[in-house]
Amino acid sequence: MGAKRLGRRVWAIGSGLPFPINVFLVELGGGLTLVDAGIRPMAGAILRAIGRLGLPLQRVVLTHGHFDHIGGLPAVLRRWPVPVLAHPEEVPFLLGERRYPAMLRWPTKRPSTLRRPARPAKPLVDPRWLRALDPAEEPAGLQPRHCPGHTPGHTAYWAPDEGLLLAGDLFSAYLPGRLGRPTPSLTTDMAQAVRSGALVTELRPERMALCHGGVVHRPHDLYPAYRRRHLRE
Repeated sequence: MGAKRLGRRVWAIGSGLPFPINVFLVELGGGLTLVDAGIRPMAGAILRAIGRLGLPLQRVVLTHGHFDHIGGLPAVLRRWPVPVLAHPEEVPFLLGERRYPAMLRWPTKRPSTLRRPARPAKPLVDPRWLRALDPAEEPAGLQPRHCPGHTPGHTAYWAPDEGLLLAGDLFSAYLPGRLGRPTPSLTTDMAQAVRSGALVTELRPERMALCHGGVVHRPHDLYPAYRRRHLRE
């Protein structure tokens, strides 16, 4: 799990186990911002990448609070006690005041309203460091773009100077040249998530980096077919 340069000031740190997961480091003004923290075993790779870059970590920004996006946070925060920013609608989940739907073990056609909530309800992020993201702020030059559906507060981060969208779980991309849906068993409202994908037609990024599946070039060219396919379903 090494850091791979994605642009002039953006690096990806990836893990292939138990499934592809990517997190990102973004440099600006002599400091680093971590976008998501992956699963717990990724913490060492994240800290080593920060050390190799030789710059201090200034903050963590989250696309959302699922386990595969916050698992490395405790170890990272022990070394770098910095603010953790998330969309205001995501904060109650991160504080344990609301619960995400439990991940289903097997595919099911049951309505999402019948899913058992995850237990126990407890803070997912240390409340000492958690802060609601102001939509007007641009940490490390990243513009937060609220794109709900996968979770209520799911947020992508747009780096216009890089032409790069750090899109979290807005899509998956396991097959080359094809956009996939976010994980169905963890998605609060799939129809809303599919519609939120229209963000790529607004921004028209040259590249989109996802948590699951890597980098997609010109995702706005792929989105119309994706929308027709999945909203029809």
